[in-house]
Amino acid sequence: MARKDEISADEPHYLHAPRPASMPVSFRLRGNRLIVERLGSEQAIPLAQITEARLTYEPRSFAQRLYRIRLRLASGGNLSLHSVNFRSMVFADRQEEAYAAFVKALLPAIAEANPQARFTAGRTPFVWGALIVTTIAIFLAIAYFVIFALREGEVAAIAIGLFIGAAGLWQMLPIVRLNRPRDFRPQDPPALLMGG
Repeated sequence: MARKDEISADEPHYLHAPRPASMPVSFRLRGNRLIVERLGSEQAIPLAQITEARLTYEPRSFAQRLYRIRLRLASGGNLSLHSVNFRSMVFADRQEEAYAAFVKALLPAIAEANPQARFTAGRTPFVWGALIVTTIAIFLAIAYFVIFALREGEVAAIAIGLFIGAAGLWQMLPIVRLNRPRDFRPQDPPALLMGG
């Protein structure tokens, strides 16, 4: 495994702990390969083997935004990295600038190595459709609750329903809007899915 001082300044790189209480994973672009280092082992993935790169927005809580890139490999495997570094079960750092810089270097390198690679943003159409249906159902249920509370004259219940509805809109609208399925050019990824 290469030590940090051995990493060339010319090699785009990114380091993060993908889950609470997990060890850091390092990603480096070296020539036409993506080098993944975890737990002392190094795996070199030829960029030509990457068949799809998908950018998504996946918030983890009210306060934590998370941007992710999923790479599908010709072998059938998947690899992903995201914009949050978990330091512990409680603490996490947002690394949107470093994430965006690495992904902006990675996408054109994939396109050059594999001109047939697909670059997509958002969820799959099926998942996005299910997300829309679920979101509408939730808000219809909240609206029904508020209307029922209004008819009964329950001011506290109305306030609770309106608060839950507002918080839900605040959380769900960006998830639905940003995860709309679409293709993009690797030289011009959607800024809103890069943390911008």
